Amino acid sequence: MMAVTRASLFFFLFIPLFSFGQEELRETNELEQGGLYWIRYYLEWELSDKLQLDVEAENRRFFSPSRQYQFITRGTLYYLQSEAWNFGIGMAYSQMHSLWTPLVEPEIRPHQETNYTHEAGRWNFNHRLRIEQRFRGDTTRTFVSPEEVEEELESTYSFNMRYRYEFTTDFDIIDKGRKKGHLHAQGFAAIMVRTDEDDIFDTFRYYGGLRYYLTDNLRLELGYLRHLEKEHTYDFQYSYSTLRFTVRHKL
Repeated sequence: MMAVTRASLFFFLFIPLFSFGQEELRETNELEQGGLYWIRYYLEWELSDKLQLDVEAENRRFFSPSRQYQFITRGTLYYLQSEAWNFGIGMAYSQMHSLWTPLVEPEIRPHQETNYTHEAGRWNFNHRLRIEQRFRGDTTRTFVSPEEVEEELESTYSFNMRYRYEFTTDFDIIDKGRKKGHLHAQGFAAIMVRTDEDDIFDTFRYYGGLRYYLTDNLRLELGYLRHLEKEHTYDFQYSYSTLRFTVRHKL
């Protein structure tokens, strides 16, 4: 009973964050809406009882017209303090493709994070706080006309901090102890904010999907992700619906 009460409390604490993202969805004047698919490989490598290295690579593309949106890789080294708590430090590298020209914007993104996990019956909950230091390649963009855009990548980088909170939950549908044949539903909502702008909103995402254990060490995930993002430099907003497929491999 105590575990259920604690889980309910976390839900109520999360509602204001979820509502904030929904308000941004209602208020935004969207520049673009579209459909994407993200394909990801995620490696979990247990180095010891206390250390784990996670490495992921994800390719993100538009359905129609078929074109590249982003490619991102990330590595995180985790210190597993206990079953409930772990702490991570890592780095990501991103290539963001322009919507208007062939320009590709690079980004180098160190990060630090804390995770707290707990269970309530067949439910599992995780809270992640990640702090990112973003070094993004500077670009200049000129709208010559509504149909013509000119962009150029500069030799300099801009820096800003971003703070990410993500709440994740999953529910066992076929309980095989997270071994071969195990199936569970999962979902998350994430809010990302920055402190160098009057409008702190950066990105909001929510996701729902399924994870199936093909073997004890190989899992497949498929789900739907809703993605809202604000580009502060040029004051644009983007709203995307995404199909996400993940191959998760544990060593």
